[in-house]
Amino acid sequence: MYCLTTIDMQPAGELENELRHFFHRIHTVKRRLQQEQDRLFLNRLQRARCKANLLKIEMLEDEFHAISYRDDIKELYRKLQRYVKLDHERLMYTFGTENVVRTSLYVSI
Repeated sequence: MYCLTTIDMQPAGELENELRHFFHRIHTVKRRLQQEQDRLFLNRLQRARCKANLLKIEMLEDEFHAISYRDDIKELYRKLQRYVKLDHERLMYTFGTENVVRTSLYVSI
């Protein structure tokens, strides 16, 4: 049985715009992380974890740009919905304290 969620009811164009803004924030966080050494918002281990998580998210960004089927945008949004609404500071802190699970839209055979 499949239940409709709020993601299913939103137009794909709106979700696509939110994902574009999210990936833009990811690039901003990456730039801030390179300048982070002076302010020490994150410790060394958190910075390393944050960089690794950013690489995983950037791989998903490549898949986002390769999407041709509109329902795949909703699927990608479901996988990233936990992070999409976070601002720059919270993204940096979350990526520094948690490990993002590597997911893919592609089916491996």
